[in-house]
Amino acid sequence: MKRRVIIMAGAAALALFFALTLAVRPWTWQALDLHKIDAPAQTTVIFDRNGRRAASAGGENRTSLSAEEMPDLVKQAFVAVEDARFYSHRGVDLTRVCGALLSDLKSGSAKEGGSTITQQLVKLTHLSGEKTLARKAQEAWLALALEREMDKDHILAAYLNTVYLGAGAYGVEAAARVYFDRPASELTLAQAATLAGVVKSPSNYAPHLNPEKAQARRDLVLDRMAEQGFISAEQRAKAQAEPMSVHLSGRDAGSWYADAAIEEACDILGVSADELMSGGWRVYTALDPAMQASADALFGDASRFPEGDGGAEPEAALAALDTETGEILCMEGGRRYAVRRGFNRATRMKRQPGSAFKPVSVYAAAVDMLGCTPLTMLDDSPRAYDGYTPSNASGKSYGAVTLRQALVRSMNQATVNLLSRVGIDGARLYAGRLGIELSDADRSYALGLGALTEGMSPARLCAAYCALANGGVSVEPHTVRRIEDSAGREVYAFNARNDRAMSEISAYLLTDVLRETAISGTARALAGVGAPVAAKTGTVGEADGGNRDAWTAAYTPNLAVTVWMGYDEPEAHELRQGVTGGSYPARLAAAFLEANESKLGGDFPMPEGVERVLLDGRSLEADIARPMLAAEDTPRVFLLSEVLPAGAAPKQVSGLWKESLPVGAVYVQENEAGQPVISFVAPDSVSVWRVLRRQNGQETEIARLTGEKGDYISVTDEEGEGETTYVVIARQKYHEELGQIAEAEPSREAVFRRETLFDRLFAPGE
Repeated sequence: MKRRVIIMAGAAALALFFALTLAVRPWTWQALDLHKIDAPAQTTVIFDRNGRRAASAGGENRTSLSAEEMPDLVKQAFVAVEDARFYSHRGVDLTRVCGALLSDLKSGSAKEGGSTITQQLVKLTHLSGEKTLARKAQEAWLALALEREMDKDHILAAYLNTVYLGAGAYGVEAAARVYFDRPASELTLAQAATLAGVVKSPSNYAPHLNPEKAQARRDLVLDRMAEQGFISAEQRAKAQAEPMSVHLSGRDAGSWYADAAIEEACDILGVSADELMSGGWRVYTALDPAMQASADALFGDASRFPEGDGGAEPEAALAALDTETGEILCMEGGRRYAVRRGFNRATRMKRQPGSAFKPVSVYAAAVDMLGCTPLTMLDDSPRAYDGYTPSNASGKSYGAVTLRQALVRSMNQATVNLLSRVGIDGARLYAGRLGIELSDADRSYALGLGALTEGMSPARLCAAYCALANGGVSVEPHTVRRIEDSAGREVYAFNARNDRAMSEISAYLLTDVLRETAISGTARALAGVGAPVAAKTGTVGEADGGNRDAWTAAYTPNLAVTVWMGYDEPEAHELRQGVTGGSYPARLAAAFLEANESKLGGDFPMPEGVERVLLDGRSLEADIARPMLAAEDTPRVFLLSEVLPAGAAPKQVSGLWKESLPVGAVYVQENEAGQPVISFVAPDSVSVWRVLRRQNGQETEIARLTGEKGDYISVTDEEGEGETTYVVIARQKYHEELGQIAEAEPSREAVFRRETLFDRLFAPGE
């Protein structure tokens, strides 16, 4: 009998074992994966240049803290309300399990779970939320295994980094920022208790949804903390008296800058966007929040942009860089930020830069490679270059001009004339030195005017101009300063190459020319900026008179900015006639610089090896085109200060303003037609000679003559009759241009009397 009972009991136990085994299905259980515990998918955070959080990226708003970083108040609050015996059990709290079973039996339901923090963690990271015996058994088994592999503090920190706390926030760090706009390390006792109260049911206890329930739950957490000795009764009372206050910051809205930083970080790390955004990286950038705010305000003002074409609104982009480092301080990738990681025109767009390309290619090569100076004479005349015939936007030609005049007034003919000296390969070389990659197809004279096959982005063009601002050192445009992984280890730090693209002297000479462009040239819309600014505009035109691209690149010693305006589909729409780089883009660039005046950096420092000389500006005009130093008598209006390499100043002092010399002997002879021919030798080169006829008490100017000193000058008076007297009066021609009359003494009179037949017959013999 006893034997039968034993056999039956054994069979029953075996059957129960098999039944339980079939119920819990241990062969389907997954193994413990510590990587899931230590590295839950968490938000990658973008920080600005001040180390402050600027944006986040990823599907789950999560930022993990280490066990050491996790605040004690937060840990105590969660332990008090979630798992009072957390530090004493081995992963499964049998006392709590038994209590939960009794409670379920009394209520006739299965509401009480009895799960420990360890069990909740493995459920969140390894299991589904289904309420089955198999899941509960696996949860307990994994919890026991986890407790053997990881200490309590690390388990608790992992749980606090993983748990969902409402409002899209995963983990206490993200929740602290969402609900209270501060990191978890700065939470008050009441705020820490509020977060601990939310975890039971975010939909019921989230403070932004149900503040009254949230406060009641918070007070319960504080009671538990006091009961368990984490806080004093006085601390509890003070915290419970604190009003429920929430500063909901919500999820980051995203920005052009954050998108660019994410894209750059992906390239740096060699990971996909999904991997980056869920990897908990900390991306430290150069973002200047105040500067970005000023750009945002400008782009939010519709009056700063041209009217649309056929109902389509023109687009725009802006990039501002630190001239020394190439760090992108702020950017606008379009008129409106509509979707995360959309098309960013500041960094990804490539468009033809037009004349904005001239200084960073042709003129850079001319000054640095050929040794040209702002006084180098160029030919602004219509000419064909291998079948390419450029023309000026004005439709006019200016003849002999200086390099400064050609660049300030953006003369296309003179620029291509200069390119013919530099050579296409020379211009390509310097564009490459300044970071501009050109297509192999860009080997025509149209290159000099910015007609590129692929074009460039505003950020890339802005970086090229940075080298002119910083003394000739090329920079790489970038947003990312350094990157840390989710454990806080630095995995990347930007390392500048600092390659010299041109000499410091060359950069300064070009900058000085471009400063005039911003005062009186094509970029004169920037003249009102209260600081020294250098700039160049660019406009890409269409055959019908409209424009497809309008650019302004401007810089100060510390800050460079490039603005572009146009249409994404220029084949379908174009900027209306009159919208050029010198209009809306230049005005917007000026407004941006004015808004950031404190960061512009004062005056451009003049390097050694450069001297400033005083020239006679009249000597540079096309009819003379021979640069000369100013003299004591050069009028103030023509005094021109110019910067040149030491020793490159002209040696000749201007004599243009010397007093006119009186004409000596004046001769009058009769030509074959019986007309008087008045002649004299020019005593100087600065006069215009007025030839006057005096007859019957009247004085008539019959001619104005010019010439060089020593020239034999003559004029025929076709209306002269009878006995006539002639005098020549020298007038200073350059003073006359200024409206000033400065005449020399009249010459001696020369008398003409037409020879008669009587005179011929009775002329004395020889």
